[in-house]
This record gives sequence, structure tokens and C-alpha cells, in this order.
Amino acid sequence: MKENIFRESKMENDELLLNKNVIKTNSKNIIIKNGHAIFQNKDKEFNGNSIKKLLAYVNTLKEKYANVRMPIIINLGDIVFTDKLTYIFLEIICNILIKSYGHRVTVIFKCEHNIFIEGIASSPLLLLNNSDKDNMKKYTDKFCDDLYKNHYRRVMRKSSNNVELSRRMDDISYFLKYSGVGEECIDEISEVIVELIGNAWEHAASECLVDLDVTNSYFKQENSSAFLGINIAVINFSEKLLGDGIKRKITNQDINLFERYVLVKEAYEKHKSFMNSVYQDADFFNIAAFQHKISGRNKKVSTGGTGLTKLISSLEKRSDAHKCYLITGNRALWFFHQYLEYNKEGWIGFNESNDFFSQAPSGIVTGSNSIFLPGTAYNLNFVMKRREEKWII
Repeated sequence: MKENIFRESKMENDELLLNKNVIKTNSKNIIIKNGHAIFQNKDKEFNGNSIKKLLAYVNTLKEKYANVRMPIIINLGDIVFTDKLTYIFLEIICNILIKSYGHRVTVIFKCEHNIFIEGIASSPLLLLNNSDKDNMKKYTDKFCDDLYKNHYRRVMRKSSNNVELSRRMDDISYFLKYSGVGEECIDEISEVIVELIGNAWEHAASECLVDLDVTNSYFKQENSSAFLGINIAVINFSEKLLGDGIKRKITNQDINLFERYVLVKEAYEKHKSFMNSVYQDADFFNIAAFQHKISGRNKKVSTGGTGLTKLISSLEKRSDAHKCYLITGNRALWFFHQYLEYNKEGWIGFNESNDFFSQAPSGIVTGSNSIFLPGTAYNLNFVMKRREEKWII
């Protein structure tokens, strides 16, 4: 019997994640036991390849049992998640299964925590410990909106109102201050998140999911300083990838390009000779998206800025450790502060010499992504000293 469970609100375009990853597994791997479909994870570290296997399983299940909405058990076993973005993708897949396809979902796992993934302790996945209908409703509610202790989660619905962005920045700033983050970092972190929200609304024409957690204190053995993990994931789903708009402008012979775009086009012709399995066509346009006054928007005058990379660079320099990257399509771009410096003309090379025009980016900043992401997702982890509280008696 087909069951409709809580379809009324969902993250925009999220089903593209399944539709753009049409990989399938052997149908013999679909285990049915006591009326439940069971996905049995065999990976010790749950990472991008693990998500790929789960997507293959779900697509095969959809095809083989197209008209059956049987409960699904996702048994992960004892695992460690490779980073925040990985378990957020697991949450998204579960949400799609519940809201779009009417499945009841159970997720079973034991997870070893560290400072980058402590946020799993606040994940809505913990509600999926059985397939009770009430748990499904609680899960879908918490997936879209959660503010509890050190966890901030919102699906940011599209808006063209700058006042709305300002409100979101205030919300995030108050949350960070309450969580013990140093005053010198609060504004920068809030600005990074709000810029990514604005980019999703304007460039990807899509809403986005923001998930932010601040960990409990961690202490180094060599000193008594307390450190916090500030862990951020921002994801949008869209037919538009990060570099698509710029590629369309640069390669369209019918568009009259402004001077800076002419220079980007010249750089593109030069970079073709650098491209290989590590550095690909899409990587060039992803890097071009971070150049000053370069944008993929359909406007005659571009006001593209340098804000995001400068902010990430500044935060990384303040951090004791960090792990920052984005994925879009099947490509990844890593952020390392030593490669995020702009020259006086506002160009950034993502390489040691900071040369955008005549040198390839460093071999460690570009790479492949295990799945195809329709849209753009950021994983930003920073380890910062905890703010020292000053008590007045």
C-alpha cells in the first residue's frame, strides 16, 4: 500500500541528488527481511564513497520495488564519519526517502566522535532509531529547523530581501556568542555563512541548508588552553553548478566581454595546456568564480567580490586546525590559506606564486568528488581557542 508521509515541505531540488546519480547496485544486494529493505554498510569510515553506495542502493530499490513503500533499515555499524558534510548528506538522503517517497527509515550506527564531527550528537539521525511514524515527523521537522544548545540548523528559503540576510546574520552571531566563540571570529564566521546563503539565492536560484555546530571544549595535553570546533555545512541543490555561469560567458562567442572577462578568457586558453586528471576544465571555472569582479550572473556589470576567500583565509590563519572545501558537480576545491592571497589587481591563483594567468593551481586544491552534486556544498571546519569568560562579582 502506498503511504504518504509528511510531503508538505521539503528542501528545494533535493531529489536531483538521486536523479543525477543514476548509479545502481546489483539487485542481489537488496536484502529484504521481515518486510524491511536493509542497507548493510561495510565501510569503517563513512565517506563520499559510502554515500555513493547508498545512492546506488536507493536507486536500485526504487527501480525494483517501484510501487512498494516498504520500511528501510540503514545499518551503518560502528563507524566514524569522515567529516560533517558526509553525515549531512546521509540526513538529506533519509529526508528524501521519508518526504518524497513515503518510506519509514531506521538508521542504526555507533559513531566515534572527534572535534570535526561532534555535531553528529545533535543530528536528527538520532531520531531514526526505529520506524515509528511519530519519529518520521520529528525527523522531518528537525531536519528543516533546529536550534538547540550548540546546534543551529535552518533551511533558508529564497528571498531577494537584504533585510532577511541581515536577520540571518544577527541570528548566527547571537548563536556563536552564546556558544563561547571568540568575539574576533564571530563577525567573520557570520559573514561567511550569510555570503553563502546569498550566493545560493542569487546564483543558484535555490534555497539552501545551513548546519552549524560548536563543540564542547577540547584540551591539548601540552597546555591548558580550551579549543572549540566550529563546524559548518552549507548546501544547495540546483541545475546550476558553481562555475557554469562564468563558463557560459567566457565560451559564448556572441557575448561582448568586459576587460576582466577578456583576461579570464585568455587565462582559460593558457590553462588548457595544464589540464589533466587532477586539474580539469570545471576546476578552472570554479576558481574563476572567486576572482574579483567576475561573476556568472546575467548582468552587464559584475560586482563579484573577494570576500568569501579572504574570510576563509583569515579564519584558517586564526585556527589551530581546519578542513575547508567545496564540492560542485563531480569536482572538489580545497581552501588552504597559503593559496588564498589576492594580488594588487584582485586575482587569486590558488598556487604558491599567486599566479592565476600563467600557472596551474596547486595540485592539492582540486580533485574529484565521489558523487555528482547538483548544486554546491561547503564543508568548513575551524578549531579555535575558546573565549575566556570574564565574570564580574
